Amino acid sequence: MKTIVAFDVAIDNEKRSVVRERLLQFLTGKTPRHIVTINAEFLLEAQKNKRFRDVLKSADLSVPDSVSMHLVAWHSGTLLQARYPGIDLMHDMLALAQTRGDGVFLLASTIGLSTWEETAQAIHKDFPTLTIHGINLAPTTKKIDNIVATISKHGSAIVLCNFGAPQQDLFLSALKNATIPSVRILMGVGGSYDFITGKQKRAPHWMRHMGLEWLYRLWQQPRRFGRIVNAVVIFPLKLLFTTNHHGHT
Repeated sequence: MKTIVAFDVAIDNEKRSVVRERLLQFLTGKTPRHIVTINAEFLLEAQKNKRFRDVLKSADLSVPDSVSMHLVAWHSGTLLQARYPGIDLMHDMLALAQTRGDGVFLLASTIGLSTWEETAQAIHKDFPTLTIHGINLAPTTKKIDNIVATISKHGSAIVLCNFGAPQQDLFLSALKNATIPSVRILMGVGGSYDFITGKQKRAPHWMRHMGLEWLYRLWQQPRRFGRIVNAVVIFPLKLLFTTNHHGHT
């Protein structure tokens, strides 16, 4: 796959149709695959957090999530093929899972807005025959034995987690290494549960199209000011002053 690079982290640069083909390949494969959805905050965190950086670099699929990935593509000497926000990727994955009869397991943060039960109920409005199990968990949880046993018992093929970065992907990396027999895809979904339950509203389509979700989220959640400044000011400046390798096939 073609890639773009920022701070030594490669991000897959493909059309959405190619990413969806990869989802099907993963689900019909025999090994667990970790998908990460990359945004500016991830890349800034990865600069100072080696463990997180290593997890991002070892992911089986790295999907460009935010509008800042256009800048990464430009800096890599190319254009971004497509942006695939985590909520859209999750939706397409759930549709594929329902069609195939694959089970989904929701890991939900106990300090988040939406429980796994509320999220499952909301998902069932769009995907009524999808098999969903889950657990509400503190994002600081270190012991995974019980979770491994629970996922194994239900035979879930897809594991989703909403702990936010970097916790969700560090946690999923540990689960992937536990090699749960049924699991084929593990993906962190950030705030997607809250969008699905309606506890947070997505930006209007025209704002998403123009890459202005960050402005809408700032209006919704002024406490995110520091994070948004990092994404729309600090990240571009750091990237511009970084020597980069071009993307490759």
